[in-house]
Amino acid sequence: ANNFYLDGLGAPPESARRAAPAAGDGSAIYLWMSDYHPDGGQLFWPREPVPFVVCLGSKEHGDDILPEHMRAFAVPEGRGVYIHPGTWHNGVYVSPAHAPATFLTRQGRVHARVSCSWAAERGTLLRVPLELT
Repeated sequence: ANNFYLDGLGAPPESARRAAPAAGDGSAIYLWMSDYHPDGGQLFWPREPVPFVVCLGSKEHGDDILPEHMRAFAVPEGRGVYIHPGTWHNGVYVSPAHAPATFLTRQGRVHARVSCSWAAERGTLLRVPLELT
């Protein structure tokens, strides 16, 4: 039960409503934070074959990460993703057409995490499209 946390919204905050999950059009997720793990990588693998999106930023930026350093990548159905230590990332996201989806995730024994709050530190959110071509 402790493996659930909110790192994004399905609509911009000014139009998001807890009681109305359809406040957004389902085309994007708005991320308020990203993080990296300095001591180990992380694996995400869908329990059922489903395409998904992951948002990544290169570890070369270190703690000076900026919103423009982050990029969304489409992961095709039947694949997973391994995120190397130090790589900025979030969770993985599916479009409404493929939801709900469950993912296996594994990390190293040490779960150190360095986080960046886009909202608090940069005054913005990351908009990540859920369908990439």
